[in-house]
Amino acid sequence: MILAAQQQHTFPVLVAAALAVGALQLAAWKLDAWKTGFILAVAAVLRLLAFPTPPVLSDDMYRYVWDGWVVLEGMNPYAFLPSDAMFRDWHEGELFCLLNSPDFHSVYPPVTQLFFAAGALLGREVPLFASIPGPEGAWWGSWMGIKALFTAAELGGLFMLSRLVRPRTLLLVALSPVLLIAGSLQGHTDVLLLPLLAAGVASWKKGKWGAAVFWVTVAGWVKLVPLVMLPFLILGASTRWPTRFRLTAWVALVSVAVWLPFAAAYVPANISDSLRLYVAWFEFNAGPYYLVKEWYEFRTGADWSKQIGPAFREIYLGVVVLLGVAALARSQRLRFVLDDVAEKRASGVPAWWAWKMGYGAWALYLVFSTTVHPWYLVGVLILGAVLFENRIPWHWFILSVVSVATYLLYSHGQAPYWWAVRTGWGVWFVVWAWQRSPAWLQAVLAWRADAKYGMIRRWVGPGESVLDVGGGEGYLAWRRATDTHFTTSPLDPGRDVAVAEVRPSVNVPVQNIQYDGLVLPVDDSTYDVVVMTYVLHHAASPSTVLEEALRVARHRVIVLESTYRWGWEHALLRRLDVLANRLRSVGRTPDGSSQPDGLSPFGMNEQEAHLQHRTDRAWVELASRMGACVVACRPIWRPLHRQFLFVTVPNDAKVERHKPSKE
Repeated sequence: MILAAQQQHTFPVLVAAALAVGALQLAAWKLDAWKTGFILAVAAVLRLLAFPTPPVLSDDMYRYVWDGWVVLEGMNPYAFLPSDAMFRDWHEGELFCLLNSPDFHSVYPPVTQLFFAAGALLGREVPLFASIPGPEGAWWGSWMGIKALFTAAELGGLFMLSRLVRPRTLLLVALSPVLLIAGSLQGHTDVLLLPLLAAGVASWKKGKWGAAVFWVTVAGWVKLVPLVMLPFLILGASTRWPTRFRLTAWVALVSVAVWLPFAAAYVPANISDSLRLYVAWFEFNAGPYYLVKEWYEFRTGADWSKQIGPAFREIYLGVVVLLGVAALARSQRLRFVLDDVAEKRASGVPAWWAWKMGYGAWALYLVFSTTVHPWYLVGVLILGAVLFENRIPWHWFILSVVSVATYLLYSHGQAPYWWAVRTGWGVWFVVWAWQRSPAWLQAVLAWRADAKYGMIRRWVGPGESVLDVGGGEGYLAWRRATDTHFTTSPLDPGRDVAVAEVRPSVNVPVQNIQYDGLVLPVDDSTYDVVVMTYVLHHAASPSTVLEEALRVARHRVIVLESTYRWGWEHALLRRLDVLANRLRSVGRTPDGSSQPDGLSPFGMNEQEAHLQHRTDRAWVELASRMGACVVACRPIWRPLHRQFLFVTVPNDAKVERHKPSKE
């Protein structure tokens, strides 16, 4: 792979080697037999062997050297174009002839400019770098100096990453063909993200919010995309606004410090103009963008690329704003939905939901981008491995490996390039849908469970034990177990919170009581509160289920049901209920058992025969016939879904009646 990257006519060998390395990575990951030290040693040897490789796969590095020379001359790299007359003495040199965009202002952020200058200086002062065999030219020593700093940063980042993840996860990053190409083979600035993101994750894990925000801010001034993570990290670090303001001030201070050497009134306009041209004119390996472009061209016969690129940028910015609003307004719910169960159980573990939201914003940037070079995927590969170690985002991993085949554009033309683009993004979509759709479904169910808990929480007293009848995956019960609003510490999910279900469908660590759908195997008055949300209308005998709930409840039974007022509402409700249940049953085998990943919901198709929706009045009358007293009720109307909440207690004068909170 390293030898094949040095000449264009051997690019097919490079692609074949990259695909083989990707396959070997998958096999090694599955075997899980490699130790951390061995992985780091192999990674170091590969990078040392790749270090002298000339810039054949990309010409970006010529601009790195140019900017480094400009800084060493005491000039601002954002002030002038390489083609400006002031550089006429340099125009006769080989480096200017190799530049890919001499009429564009530099768009590389200030931290990378410091690396360029330091590496160029190192190449001038240390004869060793200029003596490394390679192309002749004054730029070669500077380029070797810059790449030496990049390689050192990459190896340091791999060592830091090895302290955060398991060996099998480390090898997916350390031996990634894309990371090897981006790093020692070609020296792209993206490899600098590795130590910075690793430091940020390590700091966050220790609860050092300021340090984590510092490292991510520095990463943002290496590659602008990490900046989209900062709002989520600031919101996730604390619910207290003074802390959030301090972190925001810290971001501003770090940003001012790194930009201060290059500060000038013209800098924002020059960089912005170049970035706009980049979005409007450049396109490469952008699957979703190409799909929309070709569809418009098929429908209209015209090329809409100059309109689609900026439109994608605006759509992306709008989506990021919406994600930020969601993080601000629903941070508690996002924490519940996105944090892993193990993280919820552990005391003092920081909220990783903020990092996952930032990762999502980063991934969406790639989806909406008009240019996705293989090395652009370095960031999502790193964060994907760290944040989703138990659910590796294989779609990005596979796309990164297949994207190496896009280099065939430079050696063998359009045909293999389009094969690589369509294959890579096609497999990306299939794997994403196969791997992530169950997780997305579970996230929706957890989000919905948190909303349901918000409706019933005022009727559950401090420290009261709860049984969730028909609780499905157990998210509502787990939300109750982790709620510290009323108590100083979470409840014991093995004793105070339980789920009663007809199948072993619970995904969270709460007590799971399996029963026949009629008689609960629980003694009388065992739980303080029994909860049933959208359960009775699925039961073959709603009266029996309600009677059993009243029997095992010590204080009250809380029921949330789908209802209707008019005939057309009833017909619509029935159809929506059937559709929702069938979607929820995706991933189950015909007998209702779960798929091996443990993420698929339980099968509910057979319950369609028992759908018994009722009006508000009918539910109250049913509770009265069962010997219960309805002490509170409240209609709730959501678009296309009318709901009714009612609270009942057994007709027993000795039963203590809970006074709801005024929350």
